[in-house]
Amino acid sequence: MLSLGPLALIAPWMLLGLLALPVIWWLLRITPPMPRRVPFPPIRILFGLQGEEETPATTPLWLALLRLLLAALAVLALAHPLLHPGADLSGDGAVVVVIDDGWAAAPEWSLRQQAAMTLVERAKRRQRPVVILATAPPVGGEPIQVSGLLQAAEAEPILRAMQPKPWSTDRLAAANAVRALSLDGPATVYWLSDGIDDQMLDGQQASRGRDELAAALSALGPIHLLQQPSARRAMALLPPVLTRRGLAATVLRAGGEGPSTVEVRALGERGRVLGQARATFSINGDRAVADIPLPGELRNRALRLELAGAGSAAAQILLDERWRR
Repeated sequence: MLSLGPLALIAPWMLLGLLALPVIWWLLRITPPMPRRVPFPPIRILFGLQGEEETPATTPLWLALLRLLLAALAVLALAHPLLHPGADLSGDGAVVVVIDDGWAAAPEWSLRQQAAMTLVERAKRRQRPVVILATAPPVGGEPIQVSGLLQAAEAEPILRAMQPKPWSTDRLAAANAVRALSLDGPATVYWLSDGIDDQMLDGQQASRGRDELAAALSALGPIHLLQQPSARRAMALLPPVLTRRGLAATVLRAGGEGPSTVEVRALGERGRVLGQARATFSINGDRAVADIPLPGELRNRALRLELAGAGSAAAQILLDERWRR
């Protein structure tokens, strides 16, 4: 790839085609040979007739220039020009892409996946190797493993096949996998974080895993943390508490930036809504409570609580005999 300021060419050797423009110009301006005269007596009948259109002896200048311009544009297109290629890709070593693929990544997974694909595409243009690490345990229960050095073309199908898991990330296990990785020279790390502080859900061990993973990644090279806007990050429901009016459900959100309101629903058979209430977050709050009014009979028929519009496993709470009277 050839960089020319903000412009780069993926296939700069295709610009050699511009050397053919003088030849094309000569071919466009060349005069064809004079036709050979062959006597044909009946042609005298046509003498004196004047055609409405006459073929010029040479190609008009404007037409020749237009054809040259089209040929030059075709050559430039074959060179695959790019504006600001890899603007966010720093360094020149391996590109380590870390993806939080737990339950919190489900609502905006397509955007997270596209961001990872963009990083790999930029690494491909720079001919830099790629390393992929998913922080949620695999479906089969195998230990978390780092991919090792991959060509960008090898990393792309791996990213396309990835799907979010319905459980939490295990960043402590991911940190151990990173420590086993051996790279030649410093790398550039891009961490696509789900924005979740696992200490809120799983306690001190999960918080320690986050810090351990950050330390292990820092040993590889500089870390670039990529997060979604707080308004689009994941939310979670905690098990509700019985109240006199019904159920009180606590809602957690990742990143307390600005006030917001969410709706919690109590659902029965066939998804019928039995009750609902709103939970309002304060400006910097990460917890809010929805007090759902459910009389005794309705509460006994409630099967689950749902956080409206969340779209993740943590936004569902199944209800059993503990919440019935």
